[in-house]
Amino acid sequence: MASSRLALLGGPKAITREPGDLFTWPIVTREDEEAVLDVLHRRAMSSSDVTKEFEREYAAWQGRKHALGFSTGTAAIQAAMFACGVGVGDESSARA
Repeated sequence: MASSRLALLGGPKAITREPGDLFTWPIVTREDEEAVLDVLHRRAMSSSDVTKEFEREYAAWQGRKHALGFSTGTAAIQAAMFACGVGVGDESSARA
């Protein structure tokens, strides 16, 4: 029979397995390092074959026809706002 006491209050732990690398971030492999260095040495990140390949693979993984990769979160948000048709002055109409 399961205990009704929380582990915090002396009951049994709900999770008994050690997390291992689960909470070690970021998880970077040798392959990741080599790929990043390759792109940096080429000095071409945007619209490169690497970017286009990433976008194709990501779209396939998500079950979508297309995907876009962005270099920053700000660029991604700007593109999303543009895609939604949000433009200059729209914030004033939202307050009304």
